Amino acid sequence: CDYPEWNPYKITEILKTVSNKKHSRDFDILSVTKDNGIVKRSDNGINIKASEKSIFQYKIVEINDYILHLESFRNGIDKSYIKGVCSPVYTILREKTENILLPILFKYSGFIHRINQLSTGIRQGKNISFSSMENLKINLPIIEEQEKIANLFSNLDLEINVLKNSIKNLK
Repeated sequence: CDYPEWNPYKITEILKTVSNKKHSRDFDILSVTKDNGIVKRSDNGINIKASEKSIFQYKIVEINDYILHLESFRNGIDKSYIKGVCSPVYTILREKTENILLPILFKYSGFIHRINQLSTGIRQGKNISFSSMENLKINLPIIEEQEKIANLFSNLDLEINVLKNSIKNLK
């Protein structure tokens, strides 16, 4: 580790799998999208039908859970900012302790390359099992350092949005 405040962790020290299928049909069905992350299927614009019986096999996704999905080998692991249910083919991951930088790290091209090497299959959606990632190590700083980095990214996002609006107004 190049930075003394950063420590290597096995991914299984940071995340655990959860699989709660005990729900009524009151939850929104979620979809994972390339550009918008996890969204309500009804907002996705794609009409995918699922039988009532199959929906009861869907897994509950809580706010702040992550979804390891068939496009993770290409798009990373997505964090959910909404509660709902998703297909049982997805793996739901939950943080064991708070890590502010995980959503950024899981979309980082270097991380995606590393999990791509763990994927199996040759079709469009490759399979990545969480168990195949158990020895994967990621470096994370202490929470105070994560907060500083997250604030930096938030400020950069604000500046980018201001510049986008300025460009839009100039047109």
